[in-house]
Amino acid sequence: MIRIKMKQIVQAVLAILLLTCVANAQNSITFPANKVVPSERQIKHQEMEIVGFVHFSVNTFSNREWGTGKENPKIFNPTHLDAHQWAEVAKEGGIKLLILTAKHHDGFCLWPSKYTNFSVKSSPWKNGKGDVAKNFHKRAVK
Repeated sequence: MIRIKMKQIVQAVLAILLLTCVANAQNSITFPANKVVPSERQIKHQEMEIVGFVHFSVNTFSNREWGTGKENPKIFNPTHLDAHQWAEVAKEGGIKLLILTAKHHDGFCLWPSKYTNFSVKSSPWKNGKGDVAKNFHKRAVK
């Protein structure tokens, strides 16, 4: 009987210690977190509400949603590229920030990279001298 009471006492003490540790851990985590105030920059970002991403790459011309990195760069030929139109349409749709993914997971670079041939420099577009990233920045960024 003493053995059973001792086991119950030890279990109760361990449970109290565990609950105390958990309560202290929660206080040390949640107390500072509930005092966090966003910076002015973070508030301005949130006020933009809608942000757009432009995913335009070699797979746009391969009739596949997902690029593999094995596409032939010669299929990339956006002869009627108009980044200003992208920006205008985004603005009309209420998008206040437009981000161009200049190099996606497949590795194709929308600028003439000196580090890889898997870029616009290997395409017929503007004889390999085109630069979607620069064009986008020049036409879409204000």
